[in-house]
This record gives sequence, C-alpha cells and structure tokens, in this order.
Amino acid sequence: VDAHPDPAAAQLAALAPGQLAGTVRVVALPAVLPPAATREVAVRIRNGGAAAWPAFNGDGVISARHLVFLLVRWYAGGRPLAEGGDVVALPENVAPGESVEVRWPLTTPSRPGAYELELRVTQAVDGRRGVVGPDALRWPVRLDPALR
Repeated sequence: VDAHPDPAAAQLAALAPGQLAGTVRVVALPAVLPPAATREVAVRIRNGGAAAWPAFNGDGVISARHLVFLLVRWYAGGRPLAEGGDVVALPENVAPGESVEVRWPLTTPSRPGAYELELRVTQAVDGRRGVVGPDALRWPVRLDPALR
C-alpha cells in the first residue's frame, strides 16, 4: 500500500451510476487527426458524485474489480465502432468535487472521415459487467489522411 500513496480514500465497492456523475473536459485533444495514428491526448475529469472513485486496489490482489476508469469509444454516424476505443486508468483516487488529469495514447480508426469520440467515467464490477456514469463528452474528430 505504501508504494502507491493516494490522497483520497476510496472504498472498493460497486457504485451506483449517479455516484459516477462528473464532467470530462478536453485538455489536449485535436479536432483533426490522421487516420490509423496514435497521439497522446489529455482530459480533465471532475468527480461530481458523492463517493470517491477508486483508481488503485491496495488489497494486495492485482485486480481491476471496482476500480473507476475512463471509457473511450469511437462513433461513426451515431453508432459505436468495433475497432478502437480503450479503457484508461485514472492516475489516482478522485474525491467528490476533485479533478484529475488523465493522459493516454489515443489510436484513431483506420478510415478517414467524421467521427465522434465518447469519453465516459465507468467502473469495472467484475469480468463481464460494469457501471457507466450518466455523463459523457462526445468530441467531434475528423480523420484527415493529409495529416500523416
């Protein structure tokens, strides 16, 4: 536990969707990117719920159960794509009312065109289930092959 000191105490328990309420704001995410490319991006997530979001499991077992993540999904024409997307770990526990910056390598879909990137707070409950927060940011992204 001492290897990962965390300023906010958070219980490892299933949260209700309302406890995952929050805002996602773009810090570094271009609106135009090349297709089939990877770029580091960043967002700031604010916990708008009444419970702390656990980002670290300090019970000695390596597990994602009950941890809160940023769910990243690509959409085209209002439908989710099968390719791409990610689950990004938060860098630390996030107490109610606090914010954290999340950075990760974003990989774009392979086909040029207009897309939306959905960013949403979610919690892993077990290997097959999770809880998604009620708030999502949908960020328009155009994939332009001229940007290679």
